[in-house]
Amino acid sequence: MSSGTKRKAPSPPAGGDEDEPLPGKLGADLLRGLRDADACDITLVGSDGGTVPAFRTILALRSKVFGRMLLGDFKEGRSDEIRLEYHSTILKDVVEYCCSDGIARFDAYFKSDTIKPEEDMATLRDMVTVAAASHFFGLKGLYSYVVEDMLGTIIRQDTRRPGANRDARCFDICTIWDESLKQASLHELQSLALDAIEDNTFHTLVRDVGGFSGVAVLSPDALLRLVQDDRLVVHANNLLSAVREWSRTEIHGLGREERMEIA
Repeated sequence: MSSGTKRKAPSPPAGGDEDEPLPGKLGADLLRGLRDADACDITLVGSDGGTVPAFRTILALRSKVFGRMLLGDFKEGRSDEIRLEYHSTILKDVVEYCCSDGIARFDAYFKSDTIKPEEDMATLRDMVTVAAASHFFGLKGLYSYVVEDMLGTIIRQDTRRPGANRDARCFDICTIWDESLKQASLHELQSLALDAIEDNTFHTLVRDVGGFSGVAVLSPDALLRLVQDDRLVVHANNLLSAVREWSRTEIHGLGREERMEIA
């Protein structure tokens, strides 16, 4: 063969199992393996009873917390199941990240230019919970991926993503702040979101987008903390409008009468 001739890649062998996976990225292969019960050797059981299959060694190598659980002297190290105080949806996200350094549903949400308030709020709340889980499991990369790359970008920018409606920001930021208040480990995220609310109070609290305003997504405790915040710079009429809007929206399992009484 002359020096100027390029070597051709070998052709795949003929025959064999048609379903045999082609060589690909390690993360893709691991994610495919999660769908094969015979390939997984540990099951995470969520607070809701849902089960999430996983690879013991992968979890142990990615997380020191999992490592101590699964490879140490804890009882979990001798069990095929681990019960954890996170919903199975959140555990599935954690396992997916450990296998692939990403979470497909979060990536799809972040890149989408379609605004669906109720679905978006649910995804944002899950992102915040995953951020808290990253602290619990000692997954610094997961925290950076969710908080710095995604939630932080959503909060800091006027638009959630290229092409998105700028006004989506109103309930995005309030949702992130409201959910982060439930997580003691997320002080940095709480401060970042509250600063954004304070910087543009009318836009983040009062402006209506798709039938939702930012204030409507707040829990009673979050609303009270916001109203009592001395740093909040807002015209009295805007604050009154925000509280009235909150009282008219049935979220957080509270009926309108309950919300009006609280307001």
